[in-house]
Amino acid sequence: MTTTTQIEPGVTERWRGAVPVGTALVVAELLLALLWFPWVVDHLVFGSGLSYEVLRLLIVGPEYLLLAVAVYVVARRPALRLPAAGLALLAGLVVWGWSILASHIAHTQAEVATHRHLLDTLSWIAVVAVPTLAALAWGVARRRGGLWLLAVPVAPALHWWFERSDWKFRIQIHFDFRGSEVVGMTFVIIPVLLAILAGWALEQVDPSASPTP
Repeated sequence: MTTTTQIEPGVTERWRGAVPVGTALVVAELLLALLWFPWVVDHLVFGSGLSYEVLRLLIVGPEYLLLAVAVYVVARRPALRLPAAGLALLAGLVVWGWSILASHIAHTQAEVATHRHLLDTLSWIAVVAVPTLAALAWGVARRRGGLWLLAVPVAPALHWWFERSDWKFRIQIHFDFRGSEVVGMTFVIIPVLLAILAGWALEQVDPSASPTP
């Protein structure tokens, strides 16, 4: 008996590389934390003459550009590539914009104290928005049906919990600067990764979706 695989019209063969691309993305993000971030701090932050806006872009930009490239590559259909990549870049814009806005609001410790409530509010908005957008970026690129959307809140909820707990700090104090950056990146990746896996699991039981890896 000969069987054939039905492929949705417009769907590319690149879905088969979703797991390898996702794995490569995680490794690349960790390498950024280990090598790129410290290099920027050591060579550009002090004495380079670059503005704070540019320095933050050099730190934040590659992280979310990698995500944008990854979701573009693994998108099930060409029409999904730009929306998925756009969500990834929007997450980076939120991170960059929050740090720039905070630097303009408060230049001194006195100003930080004065605007503490506003800064805390903006910080928590970023804490929720960024992992949500990252999880949505992969979901838009990969998932079918609508049940997977129920898994998206896993990312901001877990990230918010990490930020409120002292787990990350307790682990980071045992490492040097580079190791501390890797730990920090790991705690950023885990919530999004778990949301992506939960979305995949929900897709498997969604009667309106034909599962994809």
